[in-house]
Amino acid sequence: MSKAKRKGQFIGTVANRSKFGQGHEAMTIAFTGEAAESFAASKAGQFINLACRNLDQTRDFAPLLRRPVSMAAKRVFPDRTEIDIIFRIIGPGTTRLSELDIGHTIDVLGPLGNGFTIPKDTSRKAILIGGGIGLPPMFFLADMLAEAGIERIGIGAARTVNMIEDALSCPETGADILVPGKRLSHFVRSNTNSLIATDDGSCGFKGNAIELLKLFVNDNPDWKNADIYCCGPGIMLKFAAEYAKNNAVGCFVCMEAFMSCGIGLCQSCAVASKSSYVTAKGPHYKLVCVNGPVFNADEIVWE
Repeated sequence: MSKAKRKGQFIGTVANRSKFGQGHEAMTIAFTGEAAESFAASKAGQFINLACRNLDQTRDFAPLLRRPVSMAAKRVFPDRTEIDIIFRIIGPGTTRLSELDIGHTIDVLGPLGNGFTIPKDTSRKAILIGGGIGLPPMFFLADMLAEAGIERIGIGAARTVNMIEDALSCPETGADILVPGKRLSHFVRSNTNSLIATDDGSCGFKGNAIELLKLFVNDNPDWKNADIYCCGPGIMLKFAAEYAKNNAVGCFVCMEAFMSCGIGLCQSCAVASKSSYVTAKGPHYKLVCVNGPVFNADEIVWE
């Protein structure tokens, strides 16, 4: 039996559709054969690059570029592998994706990039932070950590609760906002309790995710040495990295970037890296799509 390709260009089938908050879509894509074997080995933090047009229509050039989307879950069956994705509708490409019905086929490059590494030391604790569309990789990571037996909590952050409207319980006042509970259904599936932060205070803590993290750890000192895993806007990742450095804990970030190709050809997703920093010539760069999207926060030049 030949070894499955680690990644490739595959055809998947839309197996399910649902909503995830205002302006977002959730989709299940099923793969069979060699594609199923490749995606069965995928990890949280990796992503796929989706064609948003019918590639068989040679005169149909728009949208020309694929759209990168992170994976929110994986399920492996004897005859297929299913992955869940959640994406925000922001333009013609994602609008086309949102219009695909169950049963439609979709051209996929993946699984791409490098995902999170699960600690071998199961005594470590993990705090998972997802901001906006950065939540899906955290849902997938919670599944992996649960399977490994690592204690964890999630923090979900958004501008307003309508963007994460699958919240099962939503404390608005009092001390309960700092008590992890069954807040988000995608975390509940792995029995991962979570907290919620919203900019407008419409659910949970009024403020950003890192402020909530600090309050939670202050009230729960047994979590002060927990590793931090996060995905979301760059400013959130920067503050998470600063928190981790100041408190001497591990921090691993899944970075978001504009990508034209997703496979390292276009160089459009370069980030400055400390590990290859050359003072005389300026920074050397790493590519989010190939070297990441998951990095140790210490590697990145955040300024």
